[in-house]
Amino acid sequence: EITPVTGVQTCALPIFETQMTTADLYGPADAADASDGSWGKGAERSRMGHLARLAPDRVSRARSMSTGCAGGPTQYSYRLFVRSRFSVLSVLGHFISNNQETSRFVVKAQATVDLLFAMLFEPSMRKFAYSLIFALLQAADGTMPTVDKDVSRLYRQYMSCFHQAQNATDDQFDLLLVLLSGIRQVMQVNPPSQKLFTQEDALLNVVSLLNAENRRDRMPPLCIEVLKTVTALLSGNRKNKRYMHDTIGYEQLKNLIVRTLEVDDAGLFAEHAQQLLFDFMVEIGR
Repeated sequence: EITPVTGVQTCALPIFETQMTTADLYGPADAADASDGSWGKGAERSRMGHLARLAPDRVSRARSMSTGCAGGPTQYSYRLFVRSRFSVLSVLGHFISNNQETSRFVVKAQATVDLLFAMLFEPSMRKFAYSLIFALLQAADGTMPTVDKDVSRLYRQYMSCFHQAQNATDDQFDLLLVLLSGIRQVMQVNPPSQKLFTQEDALLNVVSLLNAENRRDRMPPLCIEVLKTVTALLSGNRKNKRYMHDTIGYEQLKNLIVRTLEVDDAGLFAEHAQQLLFDFMVEIGR
């Protein structure tokens, strides 16, 4: 578990370079304060409120923590807390990317995996957390006759994020689209992962996203990503094609596509529909 650290004036920390904006890093209410270097009492209260929303169980600890570095105890700094997380996780990311044995070890470390998935829903950490999760999914071995329970749990946690993201804020809806795209990317790099996604009912979970969506403005971009992902899950997989035909039903998918066209006021889905449906029909005809 990664815990917040206090501000340190004399201990240098390696900083993980990211493309995050100040609004991503400190929360939108603090962006101006963070960019101009002012750290007034109002801004500090706002930062602590932002932290409380991200990790309420850690705020009380963070306020009273002190450091063992030279210089003694200092006031809690959310800025240093975020940077410290990036520093620690960048090291973890390096080992995951360059050492398969480390990847297998992290997959078995449930507390670490839980933390990474939790950080998907923290705007300041989302991009980095997703890159680490993506690396773990890539490294997971789906070629064995019996899939390791820790690997199955990793893929199950990934699929469980879909409805959580759909039912949250607009910001989380962007995460939902990234997660759908991630299924395709993982299968492209690690083809055996198709089996792992299939075991976690990926087809049913993906199609049900369209069925559960009630906001008309979200339907077109969601339908685009769903069709791309369903096509990828069906690719070269007769078992998935039978499941799609017998359990989900092509008629249901057709009705969802028609529903999307009816609310496609900006023409976003219509612009992509021909290519999407062509790719889909070619795949199910193989």
